[in-house]
Amino acid sequence: MQSEFAAKQTISPAPERQHPWRGYFFIAAATFCWGAAVAVGKAIFNGSLFAGHALISPMVLTQARTTFAVLVFGPILLLRFGRRIFSISRTDLWLCALVGTLGVACSNFFYYLAVQKSTVSLAITIQYIAPLWVLIYMVVRGRERPTFQRTAAAFVAMTGTALAIGVFQTGTKFSVIAVLAALLASFGYAFYNVAAQTLVTRNHQFTVMFYMLLGRQ
Repeated sequence: MQSEFAAKQTISPAPERQHPWRGYFFIAAATFCWGAAVAVGKAIFNGSLFAGHALISPMVLTQARTTFAVLVFGPILLLRFGRRIFSISRTDLWLCALVGTLGVACSNFFYYLAVQKSTVSLAITIQYIAPLWVLIYMVVRGRERPTFQRTAAAFVAMTGTALAIGVFQTGTKFSVIAVLAALLASFGYAFYNVAAQTLVTRNHQFTVMFYMLLGRQ
């Protein structure tokens, strides 16, 4: 059953197709913001941001940023769209809570843990193999075909990740905890992308985003 807002959106005229370069710009902007946020997080963990004092842990930072996002995002949605933006079916509400917990919160917490135990570059490189897990899931479920191009891209991604963290370099030392945490973050991020794709077909993307953030509380 669709939410009231989604149902209203269904009967509205189809929006004009956006130019793909606009989507690429949004992806680049999101990547920049993500990298900037984790750089600040690393500075907090190692105490270089506040006079040599590490103030908070990865768990506290993950919770604080989520709470702040909900407190800011909720009123903005209410003023922009009205109460109908918060209308959602009970099934999708539970699914948003699940994705918010096992997807977004899991991804953020283990990502920050990897950053704390190692470096930003290691954490972000390993987490960004999440599309590989998404591809594997889609192939197993029969939603996509394992073409040569996709298989080659997956192999290159894994090889590039191994080279980036120094797996093949003699004498390279890296935190096992950080690598495992970054892998768990990539799994959570992959789950978030797969599940959210289904949710946004039935609800407004802002509705899904709000309830996923709320589910992380």
